[in-house]
Amino acid sequence: MTTQATTYDEIPVFIPAEGNSIFGIMTRPSVKPNGVCVVLLLGGVFSLSITRNRLSVKLARRLAAQGYHVFRMDFHGVGESTGDFEESKLGRPWVQDLRAAMGWLREQGQDKFVLLGHCFGGRTCLATTPEIPELLGLGLMVVPVMDYNHFELAVKNRSELTAGKFVKRAARKTVLRGIFIPRHRRRYLHIIRAKLKRKTAGEADLPWGQASPSYMKFLSGVIDRRIPILIAFGTECLASDFDRARAGKLGKLLKRGEEQIQLHRYERMAHGFPNIQTQEETMDLIEKWLDRVVVPASPKLAAVQPATE
Repeated sequence: MTTQATTYDEIPVFIPAEGNSIFGIMTRPSVKPNGVCVVLLLGGVFSLSITRNRLSVKLARRLAAQGYHVFRMDFHGVGESTGDFEESKLGRPWVQDLRAAMGWLREQGQDKFVLLGHCFGGRTCLATTPEIPELLGLGLMVVPVMDYNHFELAVKNRSELTAGKFVKRAARKTVLRGIFIPRHRRRYLHIIRAKLKRKTAGEADLPWGQASPSYMKFLSGVIDRRIPILIAFGTECLASDFDRARAGKLGKLLKRGEEQIQLHRYERMAHGFPNIQTQEETMDLIEKWLDRVVVPASPKLAAVQPATE
């Protein structure tokens, strides 16, 4: 039987990081610690320490009841962290924020880590892996394989909507009001052009389908280290990018690491964890993956794994 963690088990902290203060929350185990610290970056760019419907909060407390230390944080310039928000680029994730957090966690005595990231948070986790020799596992939850910026990603997401959903979204009051704002009009034109291009061009003609060099480089490094990896996608366009990339070099890389990689597919859109069903499935997936793959990999950790009913 496990004991659910609560706010009593949590420690808020501000961590210096290149002139900013990164806000984070450490959730301590509510049972005997198993020696593993899970770092959550599940909010993409915004709301990392909370996530939609408090997903990060629920997951942190659920894992703490299994003996994990769990750390969740906000990037600089968002949430409770200080600093200014600049444009986020998937090819240039904010490693400096996670690096500072990892330094603080080591100061607290943590020496075995699992990184779990979503979208931009996942790319930050991936890019930081070379600096974490104590890494036991890496979870990439709907993480783009290509280097979009957020504007390009928004255009791509909307251009791949079905005709019915595309028209329905275009008729919303917020969209109609945006016609009178120049920068919104420019975005709408980009979306319409992308939609028309998808209508008239075959998939082979589209400028998408190759994993970025940085994604390949860092993923290859994790595979070479024989570290367990969880890769999950839903029915969003990012999954299509992943599938197309698998037909090329990415597929060969995944084949090389197939014994340590678990692929998971949601039967619905999972980007942003948009509904309770997806969020519950995500928590179940992560907990089972950790219990099955990460903890048993070390006899020392398995020896102190708390008993469950």
